[in-house]
Amino acid sequence: MTLAIDDLIEATNSRFERVRHPRGAAADASHPAARASAESVTYINAFWPHVRAAIEADPDRLGLSATIMRDGTEHVIRAVDMREAMLADPRIDAPADEKLRRGTIMSAIAVMSQNLNHATATWAADLTSMPRRCPLDYLVDARRFVSLRMLLPLRGEQPDRVGGNAPTLVMGGTATALTMCWNLLAQMPRAWRELNGAPLNAADAERLWADTRELVFRLGGGSLAAFVALASACSSQAGAMIWDRAGELGLTLREGRHVWTMTPTLKHYYDEMLEEVTAAQQGHYVGCAALYARAPALPLAEQWADPVDTTREHQVLAELVRWITAVARAYYFPLFDAASAR
Repeated sequence: MTLAIDDLIEATNSRFERVRHPRGAAADASHPAARASAESVTYINAFWPHVRAAIEADPDRLGLSATIMRDGTEHVIRAVDMREAMLADPRIDAPADEKLRRGTIMSAIAVMSQNLNHATATWAADLTSMPRRCPLDYLVDARRFVSLRMLLPLRGEQPDRVGGNAPTLVMGGTATALTMCWNLLAQMPRAWRELNGAPLNAADAERLWADTRELVFRLGGGSLAAFVALASACSSQAGAMIWDRAGELGLTLREGRHVWTMTPTLKHYYDEMLEEVTAAQQGHYVGCAALYARAPALPLAEQWADPVDTTREHQVLAELVRWITAVARAYYFPLFDAASAR
Protein backbone atom coordinates (compact mmCIF):
# COMPACT_ATOMS: atom_id res chain seq x y z
CA MET A 1 0.00 0.00 0.00
CA THR A 2 1.30 3.44 -0.95
CA LEU A 3 0.29 6.85 0.37
CA ALA A 4 -0.15 10.04 -1.65
CA ILE A 5 2.34 12.69 -0.53
CA ASP A 6 -0.30 15.38 -1.13
CA ASP A 7 -2.48 13.76 1.56
CA LEU A 8 0.48 13.43 3.90
CA ILE A 9 1.33 17.13 3.55
CA GLU A 10 -2.29 18.11 4.19
CA ALA A 11 -2.40 15.93 7.32
CA THR A 12 0.88 17.43 8.56
CA ASN A 13 -0.26 21.01 7.95
CA SER A 14 -3.48 20.32 9.88
CA ARG A 15 -1.39 19.87 13.03
CA PHE A 16 -0.48 23.58 12.97
CA GLU A 17 -2.29 26.90 12.76
CA ARG A 18 -1.95 28.75 9.45
CA VAL A 19 -0.71 32.32 9.96
CA ARG A 20 -1.15 34.84 7.16
CA HIS A 21 1.92 36.54 5.75
CA PRO A 22 1.47 40.31 6.15
CA ARG A 23 0.61 42.33 3.06
CA GLY A 24 2.74 45.25 4.14
CA ALA A 25 5.84 45.71 6.26
CA ALA A 26 6.85 43.40 9.08
CA ALA A 27 5.69 46.01 11.60
CA ASP A 28 2.13 45.55 10.30
CA ALA A 29 2.01 41.89 11.36
CA SER A 30 0.49 40.95 14.69
CA HIS A 31 1.89 37.40 14.90
CA PRO A 32 5.63 36.88 15.54
CA ALA A 33 5.79 34.25 12.77
CA ALA A 34 4.29 36.69 10.28
CA ARG A 35 6.81 39.38 11.26
CA ALA A 36 9.67 36.90 10.87
CA SER A 37 8.33 35.86 7.47
CA ALA A 38 8.20 39.48 6.32
CA GLU A 39 11.76 39.98 7.50
CA SER A 40 12.84 36.84 5.64
CA VAL A 41 11.40 38.34 2.46
CA THR A 42 13.65 41.39 2.81
CA TYR A 43 16.68 39.09 3.03
CA ILE A 44 15.58 37.03 0.02
CA ASN A 45 15.06 40.20 -2.01
CA ALA A 46 18.59 41.35 -1.12
CA PHE A 47 20.07 37.95 -2.05
CA TRP A 48 18.27 37.45 -5.36
CA PRO A 49 20.21 40.00 -7.49
CA HIS A 50 23.34 37.94 -6.80
CA VAL A 51 21.61 34.83 -8.19
CA ARG A 52 20.60 36.81 -11.28
CA ALA A 53 24.22 37.91 -11.71
CA ALA A 54 25.38 34.28 -11.54
CA ILE A 55 22.97 33.32 -14.35
CA GLU A 56 24.06 36.32 -16.43
CA ALA A 57 27.69 35.25 -16.10
CA ASP A 58 26.93 31.94 -17.84
CA PRO A 59 27.21 32.36 -21.65
CA ASP A 60 24.32 29.91 -22.12
CA ARG A 61 22.14 31.66 -19.50
CA LEU A 62 21.37 28.39 -17.75
CA GLY A 63 23.69 28.47 -14.76
CA LEU A 64 25.42 25.30 -15.93
CA SER A 65 28.83 26.92 -15.73
CA ALA A 66 30.36 28.65 -12.74
CA THR A 67 33.59 30.39 -11.78
CA ILE A 68 35.45 29.08 -8.75
CA MET A 69 38.70 30.10 -7.07
CA ARG A 70 41.40 27.45 -6.80
CA ASP A 71 44.86 28.25 -5.45
CA GLY A 72 44.16 31.95 -5.93
CA THR A 73 43.23 31.49 -9.61
CA GLU A 74 39.81 31.64 -11.23
CA HIS A 75 38.60 28.45 -12.93
CA VAL A 76 35.42 27.88 -14.90
CA ILE A 77 33.62 24.62 -14.20
CA ARG A 78 30.95 23.34 -16.58
CA ALA A 79 28.31 20.72 -15.93
CA VAL A 80 28.92 19.06 -19.30
CA ASP A 81 32.63 18.58 -18.51
CA MET A 82 31.80 17.22 -15.09
CA ARG A 83 29.34 14.77 -16.64
CA GLU A 84 31.92 13.57 -19.18
CA ALA A 85 34.40 12.94 -16.38
CA MET A 86 31.81 10.83 -14.55
CA LEU A 87 31.05 8.85 -17.70
CA ALA A 88 34.75 8.14 -18.19
CA ASP A 89 35.26 7.02 -14.58
CA PRO A 90 35.61 3.21 -14.57
CA ARG A 91 34.83 3.11 -10.83
CA ILE A 92 31.18 4.00 -11.52
CA ASP A 93 29.64 0.63 -12.31
CA ALA A 94 26.21 1.08 -13.91
CA PRO A 95 24.45 0.53 -17.26
CA ALA A 96 25.31 3.24 -19.79
CA ASP A 97 21.88 4.91 -19.78
CA GLU A 98 21.74 4.95 -15.97
CA LYS A 99 25.29 6.25 -15.76
CA LEU A 100 24.42 9.07 -18.16
CA ARG A 101 21.27 10.03 -16.26
CA ARG A 102 23.07 9.96 -12.92
CA GLY A 103 25.97 11.99 -14.29
CA THR A 104 23.53 14.53 -15.70
CA ILE A 105 21.68 14.87 -12.39
CA MET A 106 24.80 15.11 -10.24
CA SER A 107 26.60 17.58 -12.50
CA ALA A 108 23.51 19.80 -12.71
CA ILE A 109 23.08 19.85 -8.93
CA ALA A 110 26.79 20.49 -8.39
CA VAL A 111 27.12 23.44 -10.76
CA MET A 112 23.77 25.03 -9.92
CA SER A 113 24.69 24.74 -6.24
CA GLN A 114 28.05 26.32 -6.97
CA ASN A 115 26.28 29.29 -8.52
CA LEU A 116 24.09 29.60 -5.42
CA ASN A 117 27.20 29.36 -3.23
CA HIS A 118 28.91 32.09 -5.27
CA ALA A 119 25.81 34.29 -5.00
CA THR A 120 25.78 33.70 -1.24
CA ALA A 121 29.46 34.61 -0.90
CA THR A 122 29.10 37.89 -2.82
CA TRP A 123 25.99 38.77 -0.83
CA ALA A 124 27.75 37.97 2.45
CA ALA A 125 30.52 40.34 1.39
CA ASP A 126 27.90 43.06 0.91
CA LEU A 127 26.47 42.33 4.36
CA THR A 128 29.84 42.50 6.13
CA SER A 129 31.73 45.15 4.15
CA MET A 130 32.71 48.47 5.67
CA PRO A 131 31.05 50.65 4.62
CA ARG A 132 28.06 48.32 4.26
CA ARG A 133 26.79 47.65 0.74
CA CYS A 134 23.69 45.92 2.13
CA PRO A 135 21.98 47.56 5.12
CA LEU A 136 20.55 44.35 6.59
CA ASP A 137 22.03 42.63 9.65
CA TYR A 138 24.38 39.74 8.96
CA LEU A 139 23.69 38.05 12.31
CA VAL A 140 20.10 37.10 13.17
CA ASP A 141 18.36 35.54 16.16
CA ALA A 142 17.60 31.97 15.12
CA ARG A 143 14.75 31.68 17.63
CA ARG A 144 12.65 34.02 15.48
CA PHE A 145 12.96 32.03 12.24
CA VAL A 146 11.48 28.57 11.89
CA SER A 147 13.97 27.61 9.16
CA LEU A 148 16.91 28.25 11.47
CA ARG A 149 15.23 26.56 14.42
CA MET A 150 14.84 23.42 12.32
CA LEU A 151 17.97 23.46 10.21
CA LEU A 152 20.64 24.56 12.69
CA PRO A 153 21.75 22.18 15.44
CA LEU A 154 21.40 23.41 19.01
CA ARG A 155 24.72 24.55 20.43
CA GLY A 156 26.20 25.40 23.82
CA GLU A 157 24.75 25.21 27.29
CA GLN A 158 21.75 27.38 26.43
CA PRO A 159 19.88 25.42 23.73
CA ASP A 160 17.31 28.19 23.31
CA ARG A 161 20.00 30.58 22.08
CA VAL A 162 21.16 29.32 18.71
CA GLY A 163 23.30 31.60 16.60
CA GLY A 164 22.46 32.20 12.96
CA ASN A 165 23.26 34.44 10.05
CA ALA A 166 21.47 35.84 7.04
CA PRO A 167 23.13 33.62 4.40
CA THR A 168 22.16 30.49 6.35
CA LEU A 169 18.61 31.79 6.70
CA VAL A 170 18.25 32.12 2.92
CA MET A 171 20.43 29.31 1.64
CA GLY A 172 19.34 26.37 3.83
CA GLY A 173 15.93 25.96 2.25
CA THR A 174 17.03 27.11 -1.21
CA ALA A 175 19.70 24.43 -1.52
CA THR A 176 17.40 21.71 -0.17
CA ALA A 177 14.61 22.72 -2.55
CA LEU A 178 17.05 22.55 -5.47
CA THR A 179 18.19 19.07 -4.42
CA MET A 180 14.62 17.87 -3.81
CA CYS A 181 13.53 18.93 -7.29
CA TRP A 182 16.45 17.14 -8.93
CA ASN A 183 15.83 13.98 -6.92
CA LEU A 184 12.21 13.96 -8.06
CA LEU A 185 13.46 14.45 -11.63
CA ALA A 186 15.89 11.58 -11.11
CA GLN A 187 13.09 9.23 -9.98
CA MET A 188 10.74 10.10 -12.84
CA PRO A 189 11.96 7.45 -15.36
CA ARG A 190 11.69 4.57 -12.87
CA ALA A 191 8.39 5.71 -11.36
CA TRP A 192 6.90 6.28 -14.83
CA ARG A 193 7.89 2.80 -16.00
CA GLU A 194 6.44 1.22 -12.85
CA LEU A 195 3.14 3.05 -13.40
CA ASN A 196 2.82 2.70 -17.18
CA GLY A 197 5.02 -0.25 -18.12
CA ALA A 198 6.77 1.88 -20.74
CA PRO A 199 9.89 4.06 -20.86
CA LEU A 200 9.60 7.80 -20.29
CA ASN A 201 10.05 10.08 -23.29
CA ALA A 202 10.81 13.80 -23.32
CA ALA A 203 7.22 14.90 -24.00
CA ASP A 204 5.86 12.78 -21.16
CA ALA A 205 8.70 13.99 -18.91
CA GLU A 206 7.58 17.56 -19.55
CA ARG A 207 4.00 16.73 -18.56
CA LEU A 208 5.05 14.73 -15.52
CA TRP A 209 7.31 17.54 -14.36
CA ALA A 210 4.41 20.00 -14.68
CA ASP A 211 2.43 17.82 -12.26
CA THR A 212 5.46 17.45 -10.00
CA ARG A 213 5.85 21.22 -9.75
CA GLU A 214 2.42 21.30 -8.12
CA LEU A 215 3.85 19.16 -5.32
CA VAL A 216 6.81 21.53 -4.92
CA PHE A 217 4.51 24.52 -4.53
CA ARG A 218 2.24 22.57 -2.16
CA LEU A 219 5.28 21.91 0.01
CA GLY A 220 6.31 25.57 -0.23
CA GLY A 221 2.89 26.76 0.87
CA GLY A 222 2.72 24.45 3.87
CA SER A 223 4.62 23.93 7.08
CA LEU A 224 8.39 23.63 7.04
CA ALA A 225 7.90 20.51 9.16
CA ALA A 226 6.44 18.69 6.14
CA PHE A 227 9.27 19.83 3.87
CA VAL A 228 11.99 18.82 6.35
CA ALA A 229 10.32 15.49 7.17
CA LEU A 230 9.99 14.55 3.49
CA ALA A 231 13.56 15.51 2.62
CA SER A 232 14.92 13.70 5.67
CA ALA A 233 12.82 10.61 4.97
CA CYS A 234 14.21 10.37 1.43
CA SER A 235 17.86 10.58 2.48
CA SER A 236 19.89 9.15 5.32
CA GLN A 237 22.52 11.88 4.72
CA ALA A 238 21.41 15.49 4.92
CA GLY A 239 24.00 16.79 2.46
CA ALA A 240 23.73 14.05 -0.16
CA MET A 241 23.09 15.01 -3.78
CA ILE A 242 21.35 11.73 -4.59
CA TRP A 243 18.87 10.65 -1.93
CA ASP A 244 19.32 6.97 -1.13
CA ARG A 245 15.72 6.29 -0.08
CA ALA A 246 14.03 8.21 -2.93
CA GLY A 247 13.52 4.90 -4.73
CA GLU A 248 10.64 4.38 -2.27
CA LEU A 249 8.74 7.15 -4.07
CA GLY A 250 6.21 6.22 -6.74
CA LEU A 251 3.45 7.63 -8.92
CA THR A 252 -0.29 7.20 -9.20
CA LEU A 253 -2.97 8.94 -11.26
CA ARG A 254 -5.59 11.05 -9.53
CA GLU A 255 -8.21 12.84 -11.62
CA GLY A 256 -5.89 12.88 -14.61
CA ARG A 257 -2.91 14.26 -12.64
CA HIS A 258 0.23 12.39 -11.67
CA VAL A 259 0.58 12.31 -7.88
CA TRP A 260 3.70 11.20 -6.05
CA THR A 261 3.36 8.47 -3.43
CA MET A 262 5.57 6.84 -0.80
CA THR A 263 5.81 3.33 0.57
CA PRO A 264 5.00 2.48 4.21
CA THR A 265 8.74 2.15 4.83
CA LEU A 266 9.34 5.74 3.72
CA LYS A 267 6.28 6.88 5.67
CA HIS A 268 7.91 5.41 8.79
CA TYR A 269 11.00 7.60 8.27
CA TYR A 270 8.74 10.61 7.57
CA ASP A 271 6.83 10.10 10.82
CA GLU A 272 10.05 9.71 12.81
CA MET A 273 11.46 12.99 11.55
CA LEU A 274 8.12 14.78 11.90
CA GLU A 275 8.07 14.03 15.61
CA GLU A 276 11.58 15.48 15.94
CA VAL A 277 10.79 18.78 14.21
CA THR A 278 7.18 19.37 15.28
CA ALA A 279 8.17 21.32 18.41
CA ALA A 280 10.42 23.62 16.35
CA GLN A 281 7.38 24.55 14.21
CA GLN A 282 5.92 26.08 17.42
CA GLY A 283 2.32 25.33 16.54
CA HIS A 284 1.98 27.51 13.45
CA TYR A 285 3.16 27.94 9.86
CA VAL A 286 3.24 30.71 7.29
CA GLY A 287 4.67 28.94 4.25
CA CYS A 288 7.97 29.52 2.52
CA ALA A 289 8.96 33.19 2.49
CA ALA A 290 10.11 32.75 -1.14
CA LEU A 291 6.40 32.47 -2.03
CA TYR A 292 5.94 36.07 -0.88
CA ALA A 293 9.23 37.51 -2.12
CA ARG A 294 9.00 39.34 -5.43
CA ALA A 295 11.99 40.04 -7.69
CA PRO A 296 12.83 40.46 -11.38
CA ALA A 297 12.77 37.21 -13.35
CA LEU A 298 16.00 35.31 -13.81
CA PRO A 299 17.67 36.10 -17.17
CA LEU A 300 17.37 32.53 -18.44
CA ALA A 301 17.80 31.38 -22.04
CA GLU A 302 14.49 31.97 -23.82
CA GLN A 303 14.96 28.77 -25.82
CA TRP A 304 14.48 26.67 -22.68
CA ALA A 305 12.80 28.80 -20.03
CA ASP A 306 9.09 29.39 -19.52
CA PRO A 307 8.15 32.86 -20.84
CA VAL A 308 7.76 35.67 -18.32
CA ASP A 309 5.88 38.92 -18.13
CA THR A 310 8.70 41.49 -18.16
CA THR A 311 6.40 44.27 -16.91
CA ARG A 312 6.16 42.88 -13.38
CA GLU A 313 8.23 41.23 -10.67
CA HIS A 314 7.94 37.52 -10.06
CA GLN A 315 7.66 35.12 -7.16
CA VAL A 316 11.13 33.95 -6.12
CA LEU A 317 10.11 30.32 -5.47
CA ALA A 318 8.53 30.17 -8.92
CA GLU A 319 11.73 31.57 -10.43
CA LEU A 320 13.81 28.91 -8.71
CA VAL A 321 11.54 26.21 -10.17
CA ARG A 322 11.61 27.99 -13.56
CA TRP A 323 15.43 27.79 -13.47
CA ILE A 324 15.37 24.06 -12.67
CA THR A 325 12.79 23.52 -15.43
CA ALA A 326 14.92 25.30 -18.04
CA VAL A 327 17.98 23.25 -17.14
CA ALA A 328 15.95 20.02 -17.23
CA ARG A 329 14.63 20.84 -20.70
CA ALA A 330 18.05 21.66 -22.07
CA TYR A 331 20.17 19.09 -20.28
CA TYR A 332 18.04 16.21 -18.95
CA PHE A 333 14.78 15.60 -20.82
CA PRO A 334 16.53 15.06 -24.22
CA LEU A 335 18.23 11.97 -22.74
CA PHE A 336 14.93 10.09 -22.82
CA ASP A 337 14.32 10.55 -26.55
CA ALA A 338 17.97 9.73 -27.28
CA ALA A 339 17.66 6.46 -25.32
CA SER A 340 14.49 5.41 -27.16
CA ALA A 341 16.08 6.20 -30.55
CA ARG A 342 18.90 3.73 -29.98
